[in-house]
Amino acid sequence: MILLTHAVIGSVVASASPNPLAAFFFAWIGHYCADAVPHWDYSIKNLMAKAESGKSGLSAYINKNTATDLLKITADFAGGVFLTFSLFSPTGSAEIFLLAGGVIGGVLPDFLLFLEWIFPNPIFRRLEKFHASIHSKIKMAGFPLGWATQIFLIAAGLTIIFFR
Repeated sequence: MILLTHAVIGSVVASASPNPLAAFFFAWIGHYCADAVPHWDYSIKNLMAKAESGKSGLSAYINKNTATDLLKITADFAGGVFLTFSLFSPTGSAEIFLLAGGVIGGVLPDFLLFLEWIFPNPIFRRLEKFHASIHSKIKMAGFPLGWATQIFLIAAGLTIIFFR
């Protein structure tokens, strides 16, 4: 699932949470629930090739071959943050922290997978195995079917929040 979807789902969960810590925790759990639904992921083949090569360390991942993948990820995350704050239009610092807790909790599991590739260790490895065990094994093609589940999840969450 793309980061934009995880960010928006995280913010939907956050908007119903009593505080930023709860928002973070529930968005983190929501990430895994969303990943259990069949969906589409964009290709980050250069980063994946590095991960599968067994090379570790930041210098193995930050180079001209992975720049396109890193740019995709950055744009995806930025789009999620922009959409979240556009949809919810927080008016005060409490709302901003609440949404930020949801966005961070919603995308952190995927960021930790990236950290596991760069800095392998037992804790990240356990999280990666847990993530893989929950992640849908059904790979959907791009548009329209692969996007449909993500659009549906976002729409359902927003409907619940805005029309409750």
